[in-house]
Amino acid sequence: MLKLVAIITMFIDHFAVAFLNPMSLEYSILRLIGRISMPLFAYMLANGYIHTRNYNKYLSRLLIMAIVAQIPFTMLLYKIDLSTLLIPQYLPLIVTRLNIGFTFCVSLIFLKLMDIKNTKTSNMIITFIVGVFLLNYVKNCDYGAYCIFIVFVFYLCIGAYKNSPKALAIASMLILALSFIFYGVSNQIFSALAILPIIFVPNTRYKYDKWIFYTFYPAHLFILAVLS
Repeated sequence: MLKLVAIITMFIDHFAVAFLNPMSLEYSILRLIGRISMPLFAYMLANGYIHTRNYNKYLSRLLIMAIVAQIPFTMLLYKIDLSTLLIPQYLPLIVTRLNIGFTFCVSLIFLKLMDIKNTKTSNMIITFIVGVFLLNYVKNCDYGAYCIFIVFVFYLCIGAYKNSPKALAIASMLILALSFIFYGVSNQIFSALAILPIIFVPNTRYKYDKWIFYTFYPAHLFILAVLS
């Protein structure tokens, strides 16, 4: 159910980008609702990292999804059709801004570097420096280091503090602080409200539900880009 909430709020956000006037009240409302989607996916990514039986397959699936979604993401972002995008002078746009799938891939790598179960205390400083160096290369990814820090906050919340109510409350405050640091006073502060569905909506897993996001993300971007 939690994944469904994340997908619906993501679609609402992207629908506003595709079809609504950025100066309209409707656009602002839908974008506010959409702010909670990324932290929800960040929470599920951290949870997936902790419980996955095969890290390499998990990372590979995310990377394939990100690559497939990149052209539809670029079409929607710059409001251009596929035929225009494939004109030689427009081709660099494909890699000018990378979709959040790539951000999640870097997040998984960052979690692997900072894994509190596998990293000795004496090596934590070195791995943290390497992790921060890695973050320097995600500035062109959607949400960038902001998203990766949120994934790491949830990783600590789930892994070290067993998803306790106090840890989730602290996670909400940290998301709020990160929103101010990266975006100032903006609608991004509403991302902290993602903690409410995390607390009250069950993160139920089904047999094939992991494929829902992998297929829906590039598919809905392409449909919205074409229709808009």
